[in-house]
Amino acid sequence: INTDNAKELLLDMADEVVDDALAEIAHEKIYPEEWNIEALNELLERQFAVHIEKSGDHELILQRNTKLELENCNRDILHDTIMETVIHEYEAKEKGIKADFMRHVEKVIMLQVLDALWKDHLLGMDHLKEGIGLRGYAQKNPLTEYKKEGFDLFGAMMARIKEETTEYLFKIQINQEIEMPDELVSKPPQVVEHRGDSEVSAKPVTVRREEEKVGRNEPCPCGSGKKYKKCHGK
Repeated sequence: INTDNAKELLLDMADEVVDDALAEIAHEKIYPEEWNIEALNELLERQFAVHIEKSGDHELILQRNTKLELENCNRDILHDTIMETVIHEYEAKEKGIKADFMRHVEKVIMLQVLDALWKDHLLGMDHLKEGIGLRGYAQKNPLTEYKKEGFDLFGAMMARIKEETTEYLFKIQINQEIEMPDELVSKPPQVVEHRGDSEVSAKPVTVRREEEKVGRNEPCPCGSGKKYKKCHGK
């Protein structure tokens, strides 16, 4: 994570949170009139402080008085409209705040969330390892079960990283006049190489992507005509 792509990474997380929610609430087999808008509103208010409500039986209203006719709506249209509102609200929060300061705050929050949840994940894996042998009593292969449950734990951690990061940053109130405490100022990670019984410190290496990153909602470079997130971005 660096300050150049912190906002882009945050909005990608927000996009995935909305996408995951709509996968259940606005499933393609559910008619728009039957979408659980109350559950969707609860999630949007919790994650992004964005409101959505149903007006009558055939219309949705979002913040900024954005309206959607359910008769002509589908999951993709709902997703794009929500993301436009989410991005607008975040950029409104940024007004009056120096861009480099905001990018720094984003980076610090992301690293803090990642650090805390990664430690929780490692602890959970330790607990899983201690009790995985008991799966043998249920006629299950402990190694197979360890891999399966470990994968599930990792997926749950990634989901929590997206949810907690977006919730913190979309709801945070920033005062530039207050100096940030030293413990909140991020420091480059120290890489340690193990060589036999000795440890050798190495300078952190920044890996940069040579090609431009494709946005999740942009057309896929493969030429399929689909959005990147629906094609090679899965």
